[in-house]
Amino acid sequence: MESKPIIVGIESDQLTDEEEELLREYKPFGVIVFSRNISTVERFIYLTRKIKALSNSLIFVDAEGGKVFRFAKFFNVKIVGAQELRKLQPNWSYIYARSLGKFLRTLSVDVNLAPVLDIDHGKKNNALDERYLGGDCKEVVSRGLNFIKGLKEEGILCCGKHFPGLGYASEDTHVKKSVVDVNMQQIRLEIEPFCQLSEHMDFVMVAHSIYPAIDNKPATLSNKVVKFLREFYNGFVITDDFTMKALLDFGEVSDLALHSIEAGFDAISIQTPIAQIANLLDRLPSRRFDLSRFRLPIDDYLTQFSKINQKIWQILQEE
Repeated sequence: MESKPIIVGIESDQLTDEEEELLREYKPFGVIVFSRNISTVERFIYLTRKIKALSNSLIFVDAEGGKVFRFAKFFNVKIVGAQELRKLQPNWSYIYARSLGKFLRTLSVDVNLAPVLDIDHGKKNNALDERYLGGDCKEVVSRGLNFIKGLKEEGILCCGKHFPGLGYASEDTHVKKSVVDVNMQQIRLEIEPFCQLSEHMDFVMVAHSIYPAIDNKPATLSNKVVKFLREFYNGFVITDDFTMKALLDFGEVSDLALHSIEAGFDAISIQTPIAQIANLLDRLPSRRFDLSRFRLPIDDYLTQFSKINQKIWQILQEE
């Protein structure tokens, strides 16, 4: 099926007539949901299923845990995040992510934009405080792999971020331009978690920071960054959100989005409601995506259940 290579937002917890028509016409690759789209569990499930019926789009959400968790309003306790998981053995990342995956699958979510694979170097003011899984590659890989496995056990796709690493960033790309001025040797150390987990990640998200050792453009506009990533990763590559202010000095969003696609990105991400970006949708080329590679068929769930059922009978017979 042909889709637009873009992950878009919607306005509220229900679709307008215009949004329904645009979803039906343009069939964006994905729709990303935020707190503004979430009121009750029932309405959210209706919303996600309606989107899929109209456009077959994948449903994306930021559900790392901790301070980046769009469903916090459903809970009356603080949500555990990376800061807490770092204090526990790595297997707790698996236990946590599997439970989270069950919850997301119930809500008809397809992709969790997690885990964070940046390495904590103690930098402040870059929006990653409390979001790091570790202070070295080994820690990040161990907890990251457990987190990914937990999600995938429940049929939820994962996205490693923020390539090629924001651990040395001193600026928050949500609010300003960011330059990570480290040498190529250091960058290769920063991307090691992405390298080691490359076969496990369905998506990789690229950061908006500039890495002068690679290119003088923001990474989300750079063909050199995409080629660098493609040295070891063959999966789906997306940008960070295009409404972030790190890109303000580089041109209009619609022009930059096209530049990213030309640079080799599989899809761009922009949380702006779809009705406000119809002109951009017109300009983007359509692409044929095989969405079956991103969705676990019902038969697979049946097979999983059948295996567990059979295993229990074997255990009972041996007793």
